[in-house]
Formats: sequence, structure tokens, C-alpha cells
Amino acid sequence: YRKKYVDKQGMGSLSLDIQEVRSLQPASASVVARWTLTWPEKPAASGLTLLVLTLTPRGWRIAQDASM
Repeated sequence: YRKKYVDKQGMGSLSLDIQEVRSLQPASASVVARWTLTWPEKPAASGLTLLVLTLTPRGWRIAQDASM
């Protein structure tokens, strides 16, 4: 993704609308969200994603992403 879009304007702006959060274990959780990508001069794109998060010493990290 970073190789294809060399600057932030080309990447667009990502927003997440959290639909549901479930605790799987003390150090992991799943999140269902609707994502929306917007650009200044292009139509927006959106879809759903399922994220699996794990708690690491540096904080919560995405372990798995199933974007649709």
C-alpha cells in the first residue's frame, strides 16, 4: 500500500465506525467496523472489516484484518 501511494493525499483519509467489540481473552479482542476512505477529488469508498487485536507490551496491535 505504501509503495503504491507515495504521499498522504494519494492514500486518502481513513475513518472507522465501530459496530461491535468483543473480548476474546484478556489480551485479545475482535472489532467489527465500517471503514470509509475519502480523497479530496475522488468519490469515497467504504466497506466492512473484522479486526483481531492483541495486547502487546507496546499497546494494542492488529493481529488480523479481514476487510471486505
